[in-house]
Amino acid sequence: MDLQIRRARQVLRQTRDLCDLVQQDLATRRFGSDDVRMKTYNDLTLETAQLFPQDPVLNGQMVKMPDGVLKSYGTLLPRTAMPPDLPSQRLAEHLTRLINRLEFLLGEPEVPKRPARAAGDVLRQEQSPDVRQIIDALDQLSSGRQQLQPLDFAFVADEDLRLVLNLDFVEAQRAFAADAFKACALLACGLIEGMLFDALQTPSVVSRADYAQAVARLPRTGPTINWDKVSMTQLIEATRDLQLVGQSALRFVHGARDFRDTVHPRAEVREQMRAGREEAQLLLALVNLIYRDLGRPSHR
Repeated sequence: MDLQIRRARQVLRQTRDLCDLVQQDLATRRFGSDDVRMKTYNDLTLETAQLFPQDPVLNGQMVKMPDGVLKSYGTLLPRTAMPPDLPSQRLAEHLTRLINRLEFLLGEPEVPKRPARAAGDVLRQEQSPDVRQIIDALDQLSSGRQQLQPLDFAFVADEDLRLVLNLDFVEAQRAFAADAFKACALLACGLIEGMLFDALQTPSVVSRADYAQAVARLPRTGPTINWDKVSMTQLIEATRDLQLVGQSALRFVHGARDFRDTVHPRAEVREQMRAGREEAQLLLALVNLIYRDLGRPSHR
């Protein structure tokens, strides 16, 4: 039994790692490895079925990839072009189901849930000169060598929202300089959400031909998008599909987490997730990158 549990935990780690890779593919829109990822997923489902031969979910309900939806594009939908991100989206959903089942069978997750990549890894691997300049400015802010920098958020249509974002950006910098990293992360998440929320409701964006597809996965109340329930990740994905944000911002999304739900101590204990210096730094840098991208004349 101990050997089975150890092997199951190893498979769980491998499944989480594969899910991270698929999420990175979706964030950067690199889909050239879909076939390899699918084969690895199929191997993992076979392994888990052998480890838990009596489990009805792992034996009979876990589908193989490519699944029926993907196969329909060559049979039931022969003349319809498959969306390039659909295989990765489908694979991510099946991987999540496999992870959830393994966690259930093992009792508790072996490790706390984590972003696709650690914030520190994203920061260290970023080599773009303009992004390094943003990161260096944050380091100087923390050491007291850099003054607080206001942003005007002139591209935000809602005047009241624009004022709130301006004030929150200054306050987020002040929190970062004081090593109040959780407060900084919460403010940064709100800034990202506010900018993207406004961008996705701009008339010039709403009127685009690809808008409906980009926001199709956002939560709805009837036919209307329920903006109060849209997460930061969903907003970023929609703006990515509309190409409103650039590749630098998308690379930073890999390590970004939405810390708004951890404002309550019990939620932080439950999620085992608290923003530190690197998370706050990454989120503030992401604020700057999204501000830069949305402020371009072509997006106004």
